[in-house]
Amino acid sequence: MDEQKVNISKFMSGLLRHFPEEYDLNYTGNGWFCLTEVIDCINNEKNTNMTLEDIQSIINESSKNRYEIDIDKNIIRASYGHSIDITMEPYNTNDIPTHLYHGTAQSNLNSIMDSGLIPQNRNKVHLTDSKSEAKKVAKRHSKVIKIFKINTEELISDGFEIANPNNDSVYTVSNVPSKYLTIL
Repeated sequence: MDEQKVNISKFMSGLLRHFPEEYDLNYTGNGWFCLTEVIDCINNEKNTNMTLEDIQSIINESSKNRYEIDIDKNIIRASYGHSIDITMEPYNTNDIPTHLYHGTAQSNLNSIMDSGLIPQNRNKVHLTDSKSEAKKVAKRHSKVIKIFKINTEELISDGFEIANPNNDSVYTVSNVPSKYLTIL
């Protein structure tokens, strides 16, 4: 993606996941917002002339698979990562891998071993089925990192619901108590 598209994608991510009320976006339920309003907001804020095709291109080129769009209904949403209070319809909870991973800065190790993985400023904890992706995420925050392996079979059998919002490598869960974590 070129620099302008990356910039627009980051703003759109924030708009749909963290601060839609600042722009009076029309929330239609289940995390969906009016697509036309989102495009207008982006164009006004970023002084661009983005079209529906440009937004679709950003969504298609994004490696994080974080957006969903329904052109027929003129709606768009972020699939996961919200810090705002949004109710989303149930996601796929089938075919969860036996182990998932979470990367973090080493400075968080003691806190996580005391309290487990908690959502912090998001609604859910994000996990991945890829050790390399967990490392990549952790390295965004620190040069010295730790990777946790999560035993999902035990977590699920104890009543935790793990979801796969976009049927890709990102999984979400309310929290992960430290007893389910192994440091790699």
